[in-house]
Amino acid sequence: MEEISVHQEILEEDILTDDNYNQYFTFYLGDELFGVDISSVKEVVKFEKIFRIPLMPDVICGVVNIRGMIIPVVDLSERLYNHKIEINNNTHIAIFEIDDENESILVGLMIDDVNAVIDIIDKDIEANPEFGAKIRSSFIKNIAKVNNDFVILLDLNNILSIDELSMIDDNDFNISRQLSTDEAMNKGIDFAIDTEHDEDILKEVDYVTFTLGDGFYGIETLKVKEIIEIGEITHVPNAMPFMKGVVNLRGLVVPLIDMRIRCSLEDTDYTKSASILIVEIKEILIGLIVDSVSDVITLKQNDIQNTPHFSTNIDKDFIEAIAKVDEKLYIMLDANKILTDEELDIIENQEQDNNQ
Repeated sequence: MEEISVHQEILEEDILTDDNYNQYFTFYLGDELFGVDISSVKEVVKFEKIFRIPLMPDVICGVVNIRGMIIPVVDLSERLYNHKIEINNNTHIAIFEIDDENESILVGLMIDDVNAVIDIIDKDIEANPEFGAKIRSSFIKNIAKVNNDFVILLDLNNILSIDELSMIDDNDFNISRQLSTDEAMNKGIDFAIDTEHDEDILKEVDYVTFTLGDGFYGIETLKVKEIIEIGEITHVPNAMPFMKGVVNLRGLVVPLIDMRIRCSLEDTDYTKSASILIVEIKEILIGLIVDSVSDVITLKQNDIQNTPHFSTNIDKDFIEAIAKVDEKLYIMLDANKILTDEELDIIENQEQDNNQ
């Protein structure tokens, strides 16, 4: 992504007054002008490709890779107005730093266009009106009038509330920790380096990689029993939408999961390159239908970055981590979480019915 500089505009009338003022980064959503305190802005980049993470709500566009940091991106228009930004040449992503339980987290906001960094004097800032607002009142901190234009000053802590956007568990991580020590100090981010698990950095893990649509995915090799071509599939009545049927594997009836549907991707016809990964999930053999199998890659532990979980349905959150290999982002799946316990029970009962 190309980093851009934000032009600073100093208003002459502000320089001539003794009133207190603060600097704000201002930008557009549609025709409306918004502002946030400049101290929370880390950088602004022009929009390029965003990597969509399956099962995230619509407000989370996906993630971007900025100098090795995997940063989640929120569609600000979706967050404020419940409709998506129309991406064009002016679209940018502003990277903000927010605090969550005394930890610094980097989050990107997709915006329509950059305006400027301006000084707003305190006397020009007014309370948010209690009527007529199209935006949730808790998202607006104040309203300011600058050169006959109204600037809506946003409350980032509410807009990017981790409690509201996600369900964070103990395995989640502080995204800012992907920075090196020097980079973090330059950005003013304070965090403690955990040296207790330095040996884990040297550990290597093999992954079978595959494609789904335009995305690259992986599953730990130890979870994959074998890879087979798609043959004759026996359909099962009243099955779950992502269950395509069953296949006979040397006398064993193996249920098949269409990973495109499971990952909320567009359902398409299978091509000649489509394959089935046979994996064992809680002692049950399951076939995962993928678009194509790519390769086996070996990753060191420090090549793998934990994924920020923004799905409100934690039972279906089977994304284990993200890794960058040869400029590609791979989404690593946790085979044990691809199906919930309830879904496994349904599949197991269907298998028993088929065998009777």
